[in-house]
Amino acid sequence: MNVSEYIVKYLKDYGIEHFFGYQGTMIAYFVDAIGREENVFNHVCYNEQGASLAACGYSKSTGQPSVAYSTSGPGAINLIQGIADAYYDSVPILFFTGQLNLSEYTSNSNIRQQGFQETDIVGITKPITKWAVQVKKAEDIIEILPKAIDIIMEGRRGPVLIDLPMDIQKKSLDIDIKTTKIQSSVCVTKQSEVAKVCDLVIDRIKQSKHPVLVLGNGVNIDDRTRNNAKILVEKFRIPTITTMISMDLIDISSAYRYGFLGYAYGQRYANYILNLKADLIVSIGAKLCARQIGLDRKGFAPKAQIIRIDIDEGELGQKVHNDDVNICLDGNMVIEELINRNSSFDFTVWNNTCKEIKTHLFNVDAGKAYREPNEAIDLISDLIPDNSTISCDVGQHQIWVAQSFNVKQNQRILFSGGHGAMGFALPAAIGTSFDDRYYHYCFVGDGSLQMNIQELQWVVCEGIPLKIFVLNNSSLGLIRQQQEGLFNHRYFGATNKYGYKTPNFVKVAKAYGIKSVALNISERMSWNIDFLKSIICDNDAWLIELIMNDKTYAYPKTRFGETMHNQYPYIEESVLIKLSEL
Repeated sequence: MNVSEYIVKYLKDYGIEHFFGYQGTMIAYFVDAIGREENVFNHVCYNEQGASLAACGYSKSTGQPSVAYSTSGPGAINLIQGIADAYYDSVPILFFTGQLNLSEYTSNSNIRQQGFQETDIVGITKPITKWAVQVKKAEDIIEILPKAIDIIMEGRRGPVLIDLPMDIQKKSLDIDIKTTKIQSSVCVTKQSEVAKVCDLVIDRIKQSKHPVLVLGNGVNIDDRTRNNAKILVEKFRIPTITTMISMDLIDISSAYRYGFLGYAYGQRYANYILNLKADLIVSIGAKLCARQIGLDRKGFAPKAQIIRIDIDEGELGQKVHNDDVNICLDGNMVIEELINRNSSFDFTVWNNTCKEIKTHLFNVDAGKAYREPNEAIDLISDLIPDNSTISCDVGQHQIWVAQSFNVKQNQRILFSGGHGAMGFALPAAIGTSFDDRYYHYCFVGDGSLQMNIQELQWVVCEGIPLKIFVLNNSSLGLIRQQQEGLFNHRYFGATNKYGYKTPNFVKVAKAYGIKSVALNISERMSWNIDFLKSIICDNDAWLIELIMNDKTYAYPKTRFGETMHNQYPYIEESVLIKLSEL
């Protein structure tokens, strides 16, 4: 067999079945090997960015590794969007790039390029991969491949890139394939160390009056870790807040779910409870960066002792308070140990206080004109069944979905978290569609859909029954909202008047052969709910355009320099007085 065949067979034996990519000369032998191998699936995108983000969607949904590939040069560079998303959101993906024949060039640093479509993709991607390597000899793949799989899965997960020169892809190998499922290296942590951490956590919770559990992406890895997190919350019965990209950890049926934190766009009650009321914060696998808690790190939650458990030592190096208890450990091991303990707590009074806070602060925004999009999301979310994946893009619609989508049992909400890539949702949703445990939906803005609109053809070609909700305010809404305050209503590049345009999405969808319909959110009270529900449950792909005013707002929002619980529109004095008495 040749090197390409060896790679595909090795990965199949390991359990990797899905390959996402786009054909090209310098990757042709690899693609040919995928196509000829039985029981693996070659999913063909229409831009390599789509392939890389589809792999992200698949691996975020399943927790399992996947593969994305491209040809050299421009194809490899197009993969970078998904490589970065996988790196920042800890997603285990193997990226393969084709490359110029090794025999065609020598390492000459005095010239920019030695062959057509040659690019040093290894050098370019080193900062956003856990490992990037070019295969120099055919036999090297025998060591490189198991090492690459080990690296993407161990510790804090993330991507690896393997650059395959064309002449290496077709070289013969005479060797048997032997694969073993690797165990993450963090599993060697002594159980006594985990036990000590659990003793500390339980002891501090017992000493506290207002404890809050904060859960992040580090415990949102796969079905097992998500299930353990749910068990922990129901067992400990203390208020729980997540990061935005982990909002699906706890569904709306839980009495201890208090939204997601975020300095600018976190939910009012989550920010208020954390920043003003908590006396203990136990943070597990959550990135407490400036976007979560603001630039004034020491000013965050001044009454609270903070215990941070994170697998990434670098994250812990960014201290919040000087007296933080920072523990570099796999938080999932800690959760497993905690749920096996006999400890139980009674924080009935504290939970009742949090419920009152939530009610008061939810009502601050309820019914306001700027909440029209939220109310539409709320309505639609109630129609989407359990066991669904919902991929969401970046922009105002992301905030509306995060604030108002009612997460039900076994629903996944997928975001491009740290990277925040517009154009994420459509290809990511395509990737999730190959996880056949779920129904599949996607929410995009008019701007973000146009970033990867060509992947509508992919939906058609593979017959994917994806439902695409396009929230169309005919503008780059989040930017327009920012420009309104900063630049005196000069909306350069963000609105119709200032150079930004949108097509008729219903007609675009029909041109691709996708069913489509337009609905106006201002008329949502008269929507035909039976018709909408039939679309949502249909076996065909649909694009549902949700038309709205071009002056939409994502509120509440913390204005720069203010404390994270003091969000605009500001809370009325009478409400503040009630809250202060709780």
